[in-house]
Amino acid sequence: MARAFKELKCLMLREEVTQDDIRDIVGKSRSYVTSRMCGQAPWNMDEVYAICEALNIELAEIPKYFPPNKKVTSPKLVLGA
Repeated sequence: MARAFKELKCLMLREEVTQDDIRDIVGKSRSYVTSRMCGQAPWNMDEVYAICEALNIELAEIPKYFPPNKKVTSPKLVLGA
């Protein structure tokens, strides 16, 4: 089985970005980020965009780092907020 988000992890390694750094970028807990990096739960698009901005990933490269067959969801719509 292929590793989840392999290209993203390789980029993080090259750029010396840790999962704790990603946690700070998306503003979530360590377990939240770990579950997404392992492919156990989906990223939402707001998180994807924040990570791309921090790692200088071009929008056209999103499929390379967040492949369509991996878990990515749209942000949840909150009514009345």
